[in-house]
Amino acid sequence: MTKVLISHPIFNFCSCLHWLLSLLQVSRSLIQSLYCIVAISLTNTYMMMKRLA
Repeated sequence: MTKVLISHPIFNFCSCLHWLLSLLQVSRSLIQSLYCIVAISLTNTYMMMKRLA
């Protein structure tokens, strides 16, 4: 098994690249949800300020 991995560095590189891409997608979705939460809280705060003023 190890011999196959050593003789195929391209396969190892591809698996590493695939892992990195999946990680990127996850982080991107997390950032998008964070932006949504921030936007909602900001609009809520703005509405509250308008109501109080």
